[in-house]
Amino acid sequence: MQIINTDGIVLAVARITGISKHGDRYALEGDLLRGDPRVGRPTPSPHLSRNPVTYI
Repeated sequence: MQIINTDGIVLAVARITGISKHGDRYALEGDLLRGDPRVGRPTPSPHLSRNPVTYI
């Protein structure tokens, strides 16, 4: 999984290890791949629709 910003730059890369349910929501669980060469570069697989994420 890649976390990218609205400019298509990769901010983080992780390996998904599971999904857990919390009430009516789901959370992805995984391991952050520190030092991944994709971080800081444009994503090789851009997706035209992006759903903004808000942390409260």
